[in-house]
Amino acid sequence: MQRDFELTVDNARVLFQFNPNFLNHRYVWNPPRHSNVNYELHIILHGSCVVEVAEDTISLSAGDALIIAPGVYHAAKVDNGSFERFTITFATPKSALAPRLQTVIAPYVRMTAPPEIRSLCNAMMREYGSEALYTETLLHFQLGQLLVFLLRQLSALEKHAQKNETNTGRNGSKDTTEMVTAIEAFFTKNMASYGVMQQLADRLHMSKRQLCRLIPELYGMTFREKLLDTRMDYAAWLLRTTQQTTSEICKQVGYSSEPTFYTNFKQHHGISPAQYRRKYQTVNITETETSTATKGRDQL
Repeated sequence: MQRDFELTVDNARVLFQFNPNFLNHRYVWNPPRHSNVNYELHIILHGSCVVEVAEDTISLSAGDALIIAPGVYHAAKVDNGSFERFTITFATPKSALAPRLQTVIAPYVRMTAPPEIRSLCNAMMREYGSEALYTETLLHFQLGQLLVFLLRQLSALEKHAQKNETNTGRNGSKDTTEMVTAIEAFFTKNMASYGVMQQLADRLHMSKRQLCRLIPELYGMTFREKLLDTRMDYAAWLLRTTQQTTSEICKQVGYSSEPTFYTNFKQHHGISPAQYRRKYQTVNITETETSTATKGRDQL
């Protein structure tokens, strides 16, 4: 069962949400590539893992904290190895804090979680699984400490504001969160069915007309634009991380016409699929060579 906590700071509401699988997710990070309607906070307590956020590949180790903005596609690498993490989502619906966060955290921000914050996260995980008296009250106070830590980072994070502009605005209500989760799950699991608007409308128990009004309200774009954005993001991810042919990727993201896929991809990313793959293969080769050279120098 999802557990929600509402805190108030400077007259601004902050809603924290523990996922129903909160404790199980501490050792695994395996959902398909997706985006969220709320901010996602991940704090690595032990070990290390690799995460791809938008077009960036990020290596995280113990003491790293990562906040991913709403609407930003991301996924952890399959071969993460051994790690333990604390993860929670939060939102600031209709508050003065919302635009400040949107400016600072876009598409993500990485910072250091000091030992006392990691200890706090461990304490929350122990308390979350406890049946002792006043568990909810103690979790509320512990989340308050975590919130103070996050807000204190704003002064440092705001230095990145000009580089991290965003227009992502989201309604953080529970109903909206569940609805966006359902929409993202539909897009992720039905790559070849993207164009079937009625299928998604039926799943959300609404008409196509209602769905056409809902998508712009949630994402700031039309259904067709959201469809294209999702297809192109997933296609780019497949080009960067797999050896699938362009023809195979074209079919996997729901296109029956390769020329249409090529045209849309080039318009969206500015280069062709082949050029995009070569660009990122070159980057990966360079990073590998640099890493190998560094190891060689270390051994001298």
